[in-house]
Amino acid sequence: EPSGGTAQVVNITFSGEPVAGVLSTATAAAAADTVSVRLRGRGVNVGIKAGDTWAQIATNVKAALDAIDNLQVTVGVSTATITLTSRHKGLFDDGAVEVSFASRGASGCAASLGTMVVANAAGGTGTVVIAMGSKSASVAVTSGDAATVTGSAIVAKLNSDAYPIRAAQPSSPSGTVTLFFVNGRPVRPLSVSSTETGITTQTVTDSVGTAGAGVPTLTSALANLAASADVFKVISPFWSTTSECSALITHVEAEAAIPVLKGQIVIFPALT
Repeated sequence: EPSGGTAQVVNITFSGEPVAGVLSTATAAAAADTVSVRLRGRGVNVGIKAGDTWAQIATNVKAALDAIDNLQVTVGVSTATITLTSRHKGLFDDGAVEVSFASRGASGCAASLGTMVVANAAGGTGTVVIAMGSKSASVAVTSGDAATVTGSAIVAKLNSDAYPIRAAQPSSPSGTVTLFFVNGRPVRPLSVSSTETGITTQTVTDSVGTAGAGVPTLTSALANLAASADVFKVISPFWSTTSECSALITHVEAEAAIPVLKGQIVIFPALT
Protein backbone atom coordinates (compact mmCIF):
# COMPACT_ATOMS: atom_id res chain seq x y z
CA GLU A 1 0.00 0.00 0.00
CA PRO A 2 1.12 3.62 -0.38
CA SER A 3 3.17 5.02 2.48
CA GLY A 4 0.72 7.91 2.75
CA GLY A 5 -2.86 8.08 1.59
CA THR A 6 -6.25 7.32 3.09
CA ALA A 7 -8.16 4.14 3.81
CA GLN A 8 -11.70 3.84 2.51
CA VAL A 9 -14.43 4.07 5.16
CA VAL A 10 -18.13 3.32 4.73
CA ASN A 11 -20.85 3.43 7.36
CA ILE A 12 -23.97 1.49 8.29
CA THR A 13 -26.38 3.23 10.66
CA PHE A 14 -29.27 1.30 12.16
CA SER A 15 -32.55 3.13 12.69
CA GLY A 16 -36.31 2.83 12.32
CA GLU A 17 -37.98 1.81 9.09
CA PRO A 18 -39.15 4.89 7.11
CA VAL A 19 -42.81 5.06 6.10
CA ALA A 20 -43.72 6.70 2.78
CA GLY A 21 -40.39 8.51 2.66
CA VAL A 22 -40.64 9.86 6.21
CA LEU A 23 -38.01 9.05 8.84
CA SER A 24 -39.08 6.95 11.82
CA THR A 25 -38.81 8.27 15.38
CA ALA A 26 -38.57 4.74 16.84
CA THR A 27 -35.63 3.95 19.09
CA ALA A 28 -35.80 0.14 19.11
CA ALA A 29 -36.98 -2.89 17.15
CA ALA A 30 -40.75 -3.43 17.33
CA ALA A 31 -40.44 -7.19 16.76
CA ALA A 32 -37.84 -9.93 16.42
CA ASP A 33 -35.89 -10.04 13.17
CA THR A 34 -32.63 -11.11 11.55
CA VAL A 35 -30.27 -8.68 9.86
CA SER A 36 -27.89 -9.87 7.15
CA VAL A 37 -24.75 -7.80 6.53
CA ARG A 38 -22.59 -8.74 3.55
CA LEU A 39 -19.31 -7.18 2.42
CA ARG A 40 -18.44 -8.24 -1.12
CA GLY A 41 -20.36 -11.48 -0.51
CA ARG A 42 -18.91 -12.31 2.93
CA GLY A 43 -20.84 -11.55 6.04
CA VAL A 44 -23.08 -12.52 8.92
CA ASN A 45 -26.68 -13.07 9.99
CA VAL A 46 -27.44 -11.51 13.36
CA GLY A 47 -30.58 -12.04 15.42
CA ILE A 48 -32.59 -9.05 16.65
CA LYS A 49 -34.87 -9.24 19.68
CA ALA A 50 -37.96 -7.09 20.10
CA GLY A 51 -36.85 -4.06 22.09
CA ASP A 52 -33.22 -4.12 20.92
CA THR A 53 -32.07 -0.54 20.48
CA TRP A 54 -30.28 0.58 17.34
CA ALA A 55 -27.04 0.81 19.35
CA GLN A 56 -27.46 -2.78 20.61
CA ILE A 57 -28.01 -4.02 17.06
CA ALA A 58 -24.89 -2.18 15.86
CA THR A 59 -22.82 -3.65 18.70
CA ASN A 60 -24.04 -7.18 17.95
CA VAL A 61 -23.31 -6.82 14.22
CA LYS A 62 -19.78 -5.57 14.96
CA ALA A 63 -19.13 -8.55 17.25
CA ALA A 64 -20.29 -10.98 14.56
CA LEU A 65 -18.19 -9.33 11.84
CA ASP A 66 -15.14 -9.32 14.12
CA ALA A 67 -15.41 -13.11 14.36
CA ILE A 68 -14.87 -13.56 10.58
CA ASP A 69 -11.33 -14.64 9.72
CA ASN A 70 -9.45 -12.24 7.46
CA LEU A 71 -12.35 -9.86 6.94
CA GLN A 72 -11.25 -7.23 4.43
CA VAL A 73 -12.14 -4.36 6.79
CA THR A 74 -11.77 -3.41 10.42
CA VAL A 75 -15.07 -2.70 12.14
CA GLY A 76 -15.76 0.14 14.56
CA VAL A 77 -18.95 1.10 16.35
CA SER A 78 -20.28 4.40 17.69
CA THR A 79 -23.80 4.33 19.09
CA ALA A 80 -25.98 3.03 16.20
CA THR A 81 -23.32 3.30 13.49
CA ILE A 82 -20.73 0.74 12.47
CA THR A 83 -17.76 1.87 10.41
CA LEU A 84 -16.04 -0.40 7.88
CA THR A 85 -12.45 0.72 7.32
CA SER A 86 -10.39 -0.92 4.58
CA ARG A 87 -7.23 -2.65 5.74
CA HIS A 88 -5.31 -1.10 2.84
CA LYS A 89 -4.81 2.57 2.24
CA GLY A 90 -5.17 3.46 -1.42
CA LEU A 91 -7.26 4.60 -4.34
CA PHE A 92 -9.66 1.68 -4.70
CA ASP A 93 -13.18 0.59 -3.78
CA ASP A 94 -13.39 -2.27 -1.30
CA GLY A 95 -16.59 -3.64 -2.82
CA ALA A 96 -20.33 -3.74 -2.38
CA VAL A 97 -22.21 -3.72 0.92
CA GLU A 98 -25.59 -5.36 1.41
CA VAL A 99 -27.83 -4.96 4.46
CA SER A 100 -31.12 -6.89 4.49
CA PHE A 101 -33.75 -7.65 7.12
CA ALA A 102 -35.61 -10.97 7.07
CA SER A 103 -38.89 -9.26 8.00
CA ARG A 104 -38.50 -6.77 5.12
CA GLY A 105 -39.30 -3.85 7.40
CA ALA A 106 -42.07 -5.44 9.47
CA SER A 107 -39.89 -5.31 12.60
CA GLY A 108 -39.43 -1.58 12.20
CA CYS A 109 -35.68 -1.94 11.55
CA ALA A 110 -33.72 -0.30 8.73
CA ALA A 111 -30.16 0.71 7.88
CA SER A 112 -28.80 3.80 6.16
CA LEU A 113 -25.58 4.43 4.25
CA GLY A 114 -25.36 8.23 4.34
CA THR A 115 -27.07 11.51 3.55
CA MET A 116 -27.51 14.19 0.91
CA VAL A 117 -27.93 17.73 2.23
CA VAL A 118 -29.55 20.35 -0.01
CA ALA A 119 -28.77 23.97 0.82
CA ASN A 120 -30.03 27.32 -0.53
CA ALA A 121 -32.69 28.10 -3.11
CA ALA A 122 -32.05 27.20 -6.75
CA GLY A 123 -30.69 30.12 -8.76
CA GLY A 124 -31.68 28.58 -12.07
CA THR A 125 -33.62 25.76 -13.69
CA GLY A 126 -31.73 22.50 -14.06
CA THR A 127 -31.28 19.00 -12.67
CA VAL A 128 -29.78 16.95 -9.88
CA VAL A 129 -28.53 13.63 -11.21
CA ILE A 130 -27.97 10.96 -8.57
CA ALA A 131 -25.50 8.28 -9.62
CA MET A 132 -25.68 4.84 -7.98
CA GLY A 133 -23.03 2.78 -9.72
CA SER A 134 -24.46 1.81 -13.11
CA LYS A 135 -27.86 3.34 -12.25
CA SER A 136 -28.82 7.01 -12.15
CA ALA A 137 -31.88 9.11 -11.36
CA SER A 138 -32.57 12.64 -12.60
CA VAL A 139 -34.50 15.17 -10.50
CA ALA A 140 -35.82 18.33 -12.16
CA VAL A 141 -35.27 21.60 -10.30
CA THR A 142 -37.03 24.89 -11.08
CA SER A 143 -35.47 28.28 -10.43
CA GLY A 144 -36.43 29.45 -6.96
CA ASP A 145 -37.05 25.95 -5.56
CA ALA A 146 -36.15 25.91 -1.86
CA ALA A 147 -33.80 23.30 -0.42
CA THR A 148 -36.79 21.53 1.09
CA VAL A 149 -38.49 21.32 -2.31
CA THR A 150 -35.45 19.76 -3.98
CA GLY A 151 -34.89 17.43 -1.03
CA SER A 152 -38.50 16.24 -1.22
CA ALA A 153 -38.13 15.68 -4.97
CA ILE A 154 -35.00 13.56 -4.40
CA VAL A 155 -36.86 11.42 -1.85
CA ALA A 156 -39.82 10.96 -4.17
CA LYS A 157 -37.61 10.05 -7.13
CA LEU A 158 -35.47 7.49 -5.29
CA ASN A 159 -38.58 5.80 -3.88
CA SER A 160 -40.45 5.79 -7.20
CA ASP A 161 -38.62 2.93 -8.92
CA ALA A 162 -36.40 -0.11 -8.34
CA TYR A 163 -33.24 1.82 -7.51
CA PRO A 164 -30.49 0.20 -5.39
CA ILE A 165 -31.04 2.78 -2.63
CA ARG A 166 -34.10 4.46 -1.13
CA ALA A 167 -34.55 7.72 0.76
CA ALA A 168 -36.41 9.43 3.58
CA GLN A 169 -36.56 12.83 5.28
CA PRO A 170 -38.05 14.27 8.49
CA SER A 171 -41.83 14.75 8.65
CA SER A 172 -41.06 18.48 8.41
CA PRO A 173 -38.61 18.53 5.46
CA SER A 174 -35.27 20.16 6.21
CA GLY A 175 -33.33 19.60 2.99
CA THR A 176 -31.49 16.63 4.54
CA VAL A 177 -32.16 13.32 2.78
CA THR A 178 -31.15 10.06 4.45
CA LEU A 179 -30.18 7.23 2.08
CA PHE A 180 -31.15 3.66 2.98
CA PHE A 181 -30.09 0.20 1.87
CA VAL A 182 -32.64 -1.82 -0.09
CA ASN A 183 -33.26 -5.44 0.93
CA GLY A 184 -31.30 -7.82 -1.29
CA ARG A 185 -29.57 -5.03 -3.25
CA PRO A 186 -25.78 -4.78 -2.86
CA VAL A 187 -24.49 -1.23 -3.33
CA ARG A 188 -21.12 0.48 -3.24
CA PRO A 189 -21.85 3.46 -0.95
CA LEU A 190 -19.02 5.54 -2.42
CA SER A 191 -20.51 5.11 -5.90
CA VAL A 192 -23.51 7.16 -4.75
CA SER A 193 -23.12 10.83 -5.67
CA SER A 194 -25.07 13.83 -6.91
CA THR A 195 -24.24 16.23 -9.75
CA GLU A 196 -26.05 19.56 -10.03
CA THR A 197 -26.47 21.28 -13.40
CA GLY A 198 -27.98 24.71 -13.99
CA ILE A 199 -29.02 25.37 -10.38
CA THR A 200 -26.44 27.91 -9.27
CA THR A 201 -26.40 28.79 -5.55
CA GLN A 202 -28.22 25.59 -4.61
CA THR A 203 -25.88 22.78 -3.55
CA VAL A 204 -26.28 19.10 -2.73
CA THR A 205 -23.59 17.76 -0.40
CA ASP A 206 -23.11 13.99 -0.33
CA SER A 207 -21.94 12.23 2.82
CA VAL A 208 -21.50 8.52 2.06
CA GLY A 209 -18.16 7.73 3.69
CA THR A 210 -14.50 8.42 2.94
CA ALA A 211 -12.97 7.48 -0.41
CA GLY A 212 -9.60 5.74 -0.41
CA ALA A 213 -6.70 7.83 -1.67
CA GLY A 214 -3.07 7.28 -2.65
CA VAL A 215 -1.22 4.91 -4.96
CA PRO A 216 1.79 2.68 -4.20
CA THR A 217 5.36 3.08 -5.38
CA LEU A 218 6.03 -0.12 -7.32
CA THR A 219 9.69 0.22 -8.32
CA SER A 220 11.20 -1.78 -5.45
CA ALA A 221 8.31 -4.23 -5.19
CA LEU A 222 8.46 -5.21 -8.87
CA ALA A 223 12.27 -5.41 -8.77
CA ASN A 224 12.04 -7.80 -5.81
CA LEU A 225 9.46 -9.94 -7.60
CA ALA A 226 11.61 -10.09 -10.72
CA ALA A 227 14.67 -11.17 -8.69
CA SER A 228 12.80 -13.82 -6.72
CA ALA A 229 13.23 -17.47 -7.62
CA ASP A 230 9.70 -18.10 -6.43
CA VAL A 231 6.97 -17.94 -9.06
CA PHE A 232 3.95 -15.96 -7.90
CA LYS A 233 1.35 -17.05 -10.45
CA VAL A 234 -1.39 -14.60 -9.46
CA ILE A 235 -0.95 -10.93 -8.63
CA SER A 236 -3.99 -9.24 -7.08
CA PRO A 237 -3.55 -5.44 -6.90
CA PHE A 238 -5.93 -3.13 -5.08
CA TRP A 239 -5.42 0.00 -7.19
CA SER A 240 -6.83 1.07 -10.56
CA THR A 241 -4.60 3.96 -11.64
CA THR A 242 -3.26 3.92 -15.22
CA SER A 243 0.44 4.44 -14.51
CA GLU A 244 0.60 1.73 -11.82
CA CYS A 245 -1.39 -0.72 -13.97
CA SER A 246 0.94 -0.03 -16.91
CA ALA A 247 4.01 -0.69 -14.74
CA LEU A 248 2.52 -3.98 -13.55
CA ILE A 249 1.62 -5.05 -17.09
CA THR A 250 5.16 -4.31 -18.29
CA HIS A 251 6.52 -6.42 -15.42
CA VAL A 252 4.23 -9.39 -16.15
CA GLU A 253 5.01 -9.30 -19.88
CA ALA A 254 8.75 -9.30 -19.17
CA GLU A 255 8.37 -12.22 -16.76
CA ALA A 256 6.46 -14.16 -19.43
CA ALA A 257 9.25 -13.77 -22.01
CA ILE A 258 11.85 -16.41 -22.81
CA PRO A 259 13.72 -17.71 -20.84
CA VAL A 260 11.78 -16.72 -17.69
CA LEU A 261 8.28 -17.98 -18.61
CA LYS A 262 6.71 -17.39 -15.18
CA GLY A 263 3.19 -17.33 -16.62
CA GLN A 264 1.76 -14.80 -14.21
CA ILE A 265 -1.75 -13.36 -14.39
CA VAL A 266 -3.25 -10.25 -12.79
CA ILE A 267 -6.71 -10.17 -11.19
CA PHE A 268 -8.49 -7.02 -10.02
CA PRO A 269 -10.99 -8.43 -7.48
CA ALA A 270 -11.91 -5.07 -5.95
CA LEU A 271 -13.10 -3.75 -9.31
CA THR A 272 -15.53 -6.54 -10.24
